[in-house]
Amino acid sequence: MASPKVFISYSHDSEEHKAWVLSLATQLVSNGVDVVLDQWDVDLGDDVTAYMERGLTTADRVLIVCTENYVTKANTLKGGVGYERMIITAEVASNLETKKFIPVLRGGSPDVLPEFLGNRVYVDFRTDDAHYDRLLRALLGIPNARPPIGRSPFERNLQPSAGVRESGTDTPAAMSGERRGGGMQAKNDDWNYHWHGAVHSYFGNKLHLILLRFATGSIFLKPSILNDLRESGITDYMIFHLYSHWDLLIRVWADQESFDSLKSRFASNTDLHRRRQPEYILVERLTHRSNGVVHPRDEEIQRYCDRQGFLSECSDVQEKGRQSEYFNSFYEKRVILDNKIRYDEDRIQFYVTVGSIHPLEESAIRGIEQLMGAAEGISNRTVYKTSGSIRAVIKGQVTEFNKIHECLEEITEQLEERVGEEVVTETMLVASCDKDRSSKVDINRAEQYVIYRDFRKTYPQALQLPAGERRRLEQNYMDIRHKLQFDRSQIFDVLIRAKASASTEQLGRVTVFFASFEDLLRRKLIPFLVSIYGDEWQPAIDHVKSSENIAGKDLRTITIGDVCKIYRRIILEKGVIDITPLSAAEFSRLMDDVPKERNKLAHQRPDLSQWEELFAIASQFIPIHDRLIRLLDNLQ
Repeated sequence: MASPKVFISYSHDSEEHKAWVLSLATQLVSNGVDVVLDQWDVDLGDDVTAYMERGLTTADRVLIVCTENYVTKANTLKGGVGYERMIITAEVASNLETKKFIPVLRGGSPDVLPEFLGNRVYVDFRTDDAHYDRLLRALLGIPNARPPIGRSPFERNLQPSAGVRESGTDTPAAMSGERRGGGMQAKNDDWNYHWHGAVHSYFGNKLHLILLRFATGSIFLKPSILNDLRESGITDYMIFHLYSHWDLLIRVWADQESFDSLKSRFASNTDLHRRRQPEYILVERLTHRSNGVVHPRDEEIQRYCDRQGFLSECSDVQEKGRQSEYFNSFYEKRVILDNKIRYDEDRIQFYVTVGSIHPLEESAIRGIEQLMGAAEGISNRTVYKTSGSIRAVIKGQVTEFNKIHECLEEITEQLEERVGEEVVTETMLVASCDKDRSSKVDINRAEQYVIYRDFRKTYPQALQLPAGERRRLEQNYMDIRHKLQFDRSQIFDVLIRAKASASTEQLGRVTVFFASFEDLLRRKLIPFLVSIYGDEWQPAIDHVKSSENIAGKDLRTITIGDVCKIYRRIILEKGVIDITPLSAAEFSRLMDDVPKERNKLAHQRPDLSQWEELFAIASQFIPIHDRLIRLLDNLQ
């Protein structure tokens, strides 16, 4: 078995402490552990920074010897300990479940562990070395021996029940194996792209940046934060771990209802600092420049989203990823963007908040955008124009640390020239990004938003209705919107406009729909019968009339109700049109109700009290009406 490579991180508190660390390292080496220690691995003239980076990143395990002095330096990022803490924090944040880092208590109390170590299990050497064996086992990967699981004293030898196979192909494993071999489709890859911001805006989502501080210092992401995000109904978020007096920056796209819910949950989240309340930053506009990638303007994406069928295509792409038939066109149009533009772990990512008592002039924002666009050595440059005490947020990624300062000096100088000394900037470095979060939209909420927006735009009269009545009308519209494609006579439009404007005169126009429909049914009845029965149509219709108790009536003079009965029976017997989603009984009842409603409209004054009944009939009948009309229109 290869010796594990172990790096020891400690502070040079005293000669006695250094000697204790050396003794521990020596004992570990004698027991098969390859220890990296500055006392024997760093020589005169060596680059200490390179030693720390190389030792920490290549080690299998890292022992962090915690004393009060070490904790102070780590928490305040001072000296070599502070630099090692930055490297450790970045690695921990990229893999929160790692067991690589082991706290070794040498002084103080377990309550004063460095913030970045969180609640990790430590080994205690404060009083003696009694726990050395436990530490050695952990480093060598030798678990403590567990006793074998014995037999329950209550176990009985039960015989298999009758009809139950003791072995064979009915076991879950066998059944799943059969399914795998039976040609079932493999599970699609998880959605790992994200939507252009204009798509989110089209669906009623706004971009928010949220700065959080934990109640107890730690780089570890609190599960309650993720729970609050998910329970609020927010499906698109990215979480950045920070080097600053803020612990997290969360970037979310959310509708107002979801965002208000999140704020409410954060307000009662005990993991968050009571005196350092979250900072909520609403983004009014963002300008993004990504190296080698040209992003279309929001207006171009908006036009693409306005196409008929975009919502269903969007849902298909989000569900199936590259397997969707629409994926390539979406990607070519830059409606979806590759995750590579989000966060590059090989670069240093920074955010700068720009605070001011007064709003920044548009010229100042434009100046920042121009500076970021021209800055060298910075990739994925974004400028967010925001509202609130923070007036702008600047983001970028660099390979060289000094590039951040060069860029900030230019921006600060530009701001002081245009705004004055009241501007306050704060720089936050990103330790890591929660890359597992994918960017999605809630299709159901998106559809509801688009439908309501279209409704209010198409029927502005509805805005004058009492709130409760308007909501009911909006819901009616949402329920039948997918049926509008069938409504060639636009009866839905007539009905909704009548209700929205409380106009009985508008409602009277529905009679036009029934009149034209009745005329077509009468004119096409004989051609319809011939198309079904050929030369035998006459005896066939006599049989149908007899079955419907209208024998002896002249086809040219029978009522519209009798005409509907003839069509109903032939459609059900011959299946000439699709009546789904209606059942045969529902279709029969509908064909009886339509002529009754026609008679009411023809002989009574239009009354809005009829609206609910008319709408219910129309919402069922319009798809059937459309299919029947298409069939009759093709008859000679």
